Amino acid sequence: ATLLDEEEREALPHLTFERDQLEAEQMHKEEVDIAQKPLSKSGYLYKGPFPDEQGGFSMSTKSYRKRWFDLKGGASYGGYTLIYYRDDKSSSMKGKVNLEMCTDIRKNSKYRSCGFDLITEDDKIFFPLAAENERELEEWIDCLGKAIGIDTEEPVTPIKPLYSTDTLRDFTKQKRSLLRP
Repeated sequence: ATLLDEEEREALPHLTFERDQLEAEQMHKEEVDIAQKPLSKSGYLYKGPFPDEQGGFSMSTKSYRKRWFDLKGGASYGGYTLIYYRDDKSSSMKGKVNLEMCTDIRKNSKYRSCGFDLITEDDKIFFPLAAENERELEEWIDCLGKAIGIDTEEPVTPIKPLYSTDTLRDFTKQKRSLLRP
């Protein structure tokens, strides 16, 4: 090991600062890259009956069909779309939900144990879906929540029947107001 002379020792703090600053800039760049990367999620969900053009539909546990769902789009594409197909091998889409019109996600176990609804702004139209299990339910809610702009780091709304008025957005607002002094 060689000893540093006076001049080299004085330069050390400056070099250390530059290194720390470069590391911080690199970490920030990586965080921005991750934030700008479009969300990606696909897999099987059970699709309940979506509203028809008149806004009506009949609902029962038998009316849910297993479909392959694929989340497409991103900020640079003008928003996200949830596209669904008959199965994972199908190339022709059966339908889609423009997530720009959705403002909330509500867990709903009235018809399926791992069910949830995508809710529109006026709270009149909802799109019922269900996952295979709790883990997939949480993954889909997290991903779709990010796509429609809901903070999914907060605890999600407990599973309640469809007629409940509690939504994820209401629950997070309530929790925030309780935490404020």
